[in-house]
Amino acid sequence: MRSGLGVMGAIGVVTVVIAVIIGLATATQGGDVIDPVVGIGILGLAAAGFTGVGLAVGGVVRSSLAAGVTGVLIVATLLLDTLGAALKLPEWVLDLSLYQHLGQPMAGIVDPVGVLVAAVMAIGGLVVCTIGLTRRDIGR
Repeated sequence: MRSGLGVMGAIGVVTVVIAVIIGLATATQGGDVIDPVVGIGILGLAAAGFTGVGLAVGGVVRSSLAAGVTGVLIVATLLLDTLGAALKLPEWVLDLSLYQHLGQPMAGIVDPVGVLVAAVMAIGGLVVCTIGLTRRDIGR
């Protein structure tokens, strides 16, 4: 559980650092600071959601699979989001991408359902990981 929280904490720190940099850069240009900072926060939450799924797999199945599952999930989601429409994939396939449900967070257009799904993925992944790891016979 501590390593899962550490990973989520690292994602949080990186998200905050990027948000501060983008906020400062936007402020120096006289632009609206709120929308891009909130957008980075939402994208950080999406990253935490993907990580939560990987942690859940690592806690329930094998810890060595966590990074691979997370990587495959992120790449598959990005490919669906960027190439899905060009390949004329059905709408239900395109809807498998989490990014389809976040709105356009950097432009200030946020879909609350997508944000909720990302939060559930992150928190649920930590919970499942914790339950899975407590059931293992590690150190007993």
